Amino acid sequence: MTFAESIMRTYDWLSKQLAYFAAFRSDVTPPGLAGLSAHARTNWDDYIGSAWDSRITLYDSTPTVLVPVSDADLNEILQQAERQEVAQLAKIGFQYTTVGSGFPFLPSSASPTVTG
Repeated sequence: MTFAESIMRTYDWLSKQLAYFAAFRSDVTPPGLAGLSAHARTNWDDYIGSAWDSRITLYDSTPTVLVPVSDADLNEILQQAERQEVAQLAKIGFQYTTVGSGFPFLPSSASPTVTG
């Protein structure tokens, strides 16, 4: 597995977990944060917290599968989701870049260099 594949697999898991977490929230404030250790709370604040409200807004504004959506509206929802995920990935230190037919990840300029 390449480095980019490892990043994508890990980020895919994170994104799904955030969606599951959002689905079970009681309101827009993430439940259970008070029960986190100081280290876990710092990680939430550093990597997730600043984007949480925009993620919830996206999920709340997306119609359910039972609501008909035009192609243009669906395209806009998908573009908003893409921007959300690209921003979240940047928050953890990586950015998408297109090279040829693939979409590898590069460390963001603010991230430490990753080798190996």
